[in-house]
Amino acid sequence: MREKTYFEKLLQPGQIGKVQTKNRIVKTCGGAEDVGDRNRAFLEAVARGGTGLIIWGDVAVEYPRGVTIPITARHFEDNKYIPLFAGIAEAVHKYGCPIFMQLFHAGPQAFLPAGLQTISSSSLTDSEVIELTASMKPKELTVSEIEDLVDKFAETAVRARKAGFDGVEVNAARMHLLNSFLSRAWNKRRDRYGCTSLENRCRFLVEIIREIKNRLGSDFPVSVLINGRELKIEKGTTVEEAQGFAVILQNAGIDAIHVRAFGYHGFQSIDASPRGIYYSEIAKPLPKELDWSHRGRGAMVPLAAAVKKVVSIPVIAVGALDPFIGEQILQEGKADFIGICKGLMADPEIANKVVAGKSEDIAPCTDCGDCARALLSMVQKSEFVPIRCRVNAALGSEPDYRIPLASKKKKVVVVGGGPAGMEVARVLAIRGHNVILYEKENRLGGLLPWVAVIKGPDVDGDATVLANYLENQIRKCGVEIKLGKKFDAAQVSEINPDAVILATGGIPEVPVIPGISKSKVISVANLCQRVKDDLELMEPAVMRALNKYWEFIGKNVVIIGGTVAGSTLAEFLVERCRNVTIVAAGSIWGDEPLLRSPALEKVVRMHEVQCREITDSGLIVATAEGKQSTLEADTIITALDPRPDLEFAQSLEGKVPEIYLVGWESNQPRSIMNAIGNAYRVGRSI
Repeated sequence: MREKTYFEKLLQPGQIGKVQTKNRIVKTCGGAEDVGDRNRAFLEAVARGGTGLIIWGDVAVEYPRGVTIPITARHFEDNKYIPLFAGIAEAVHKYGCPIFMQLFHAGPQAFLPAGLQTISSSSLTDSEVIELTASMKPKELTVSEIEDLVDKFAETAVRARKAGFDGVEVNAARMHLLNSFLSRAWNKRRDRYGCTSLENRCRFLVEIIREIKNRLGSDFPVSVLINGRELKIEKGTTVEEAQGFAVILQNAGIDAIHVRAFGYHGFQSIDASPRGIYYSEIAKPLPKELDWSHRGRGAMVPLAAAVKKVVSIPVIAVGALDPFIGEQILQEGKADFIGICKGLMADPEIANKVVAGKSEDIAPCTDCGDCARALLSMVQKSEFVPIRCRVNAALGSEPDYRIPLASKKKKVVVVGGGPAGMEVARVLAIRGHNVILYEKENRLGGLLPWVAVIKGPDVDGDATVLANYLENQIRKCGVEIKLGKKFDAAQVSEINPDAVILATGGIPEVPVIPGISKSKVISVANLCQRVKDDLELMEPAVMRALNKYWEFIGKNVVIIGGTVAGSTLAEFLVERCRNVTIVAAGSIWGDEPLLRSPALEKVVRMHEVQCREITDSGLIVATAEGKQSTLEADTIITALDPRPDLEFAQSLEGKVPEIYLVGWESNQPRSIMNAIGNAYRVGRSI
């Protein structure tokens, strides 16, 4: 009860136009990102989880020119799609949660197939296309085309209401079409939609708002999303200009305003991952207009606060927020609603857990970027990739996020206390099974402490937070935990389990290369064990900061293996001034340009090469064409994916009715997300 009182403001009912909300938590745009069963299940889970309002989109008003990724089904330019979208509204309304449809036009940010041209407020020179990171050279809209798009926005809003949506949000942020009119970095026009005044720059957006209100009535709620600041670009929108836009939009009749930041040249992800920006070397110095006191969390709140000073309508703040920071924002009067996107992807039950006084049970968004990688993969591959979450394996995969009770209770032994072992134990316990978890080490977490050292706090996720969450959950679920205990076939008769689940992480693979036994060679597995042993004496953040600790790794490093482990280690070593080359017989994780960090950009990557020999001077490799060369190396690190411990599984055959290997996806890279995802699915099947 004391915790519920702490969240007094967050749990207060709110109102946007005529729409009432049960609390001040808003699910902002993002999620399973399709219009089928996966997305419907996710939004239903968010509504069932007690969220006050869902804003869902981005729904394009024109196809294919208006969508960011042509393969998406999120466009609503025809009445034939009304039943499809109506299913989403109906699923959300079952739990008394209102839902707004976010309308947008990608404009110069669209990734279009050959033969189509993007559109913008103004045409761009070749150098401006590069400077503004547009997908291609856009066409300048004519006045008649602008008028046609006003009609398209308004007509899509009409369809949204017919589909049962309670309101709409017009997306005029990022580098989408409407922002290309608001921003002087894009808008070079000299007509009534041109750059000469705030009113002209805002005119297109104002006409859309007024036409929506004209067709649907003044009481139909319309929110607008804007950039409160454009960073790292000349003539980008300033805070003062955003305040001016807000006043104009309020006078045009909007019912709420949603404020975030956008940036260029290293700041493109500021709206999606302000924590990543905080730790990025290329983002220094950090913009003074933003708040970095929480290491990225809440960084964009000052923009919402600035807008709130000049308007009377509700203001929505966003930016890696959680209930605790959200309550503080509301208490200080900086915003009226707290927008949460990725946090609700990790745990759709945030609101209910806050109401119940169980905030410690909220699954943490570790800001790992796995959800964003799916979107970027769609851009790269032009094929649909379901958005997934490292922490919430149900996202993008389950028709029902609720874990059902098992039809028959079983005694299950889980071997291994890493993320896969803890996740499968958690799911099994929720299903009602009697679960015993064995971990040979004296602490749970598996490789998560190693990841916490290599990736650091808040960068690709603080793995320690994830480890602590999973441990807390299995303890609360009643899992019997045996630390420092090794489970083997001899114990089966004593315990008599119905099932044994092996989550031991596999056996390290050692490449067969002449010279592999030289002292300069170390495996990732041995490196992990060394770090884990020393973590008994210090915390991951301390070890990460101690550069002297890593002096046993030489200046020139070659990593054998294009795995996730190899690439993340390479990133870590580059940040410690090592020269790193990755060699692989096939592809290398992180090869996609849109997925590379600044550190990975500095790693030399050699694909489709064979390792011939390790010598005193380095590694001899041969290309597919047979060209041979020596890579100088002081240290050589093997980073091949481990293989399943089939021998252990075979030793249990005939002694246990059911045996499972978890943490493995044969067609997926070895990663925390894939390990937890596989464990979750196995747990639900038993």
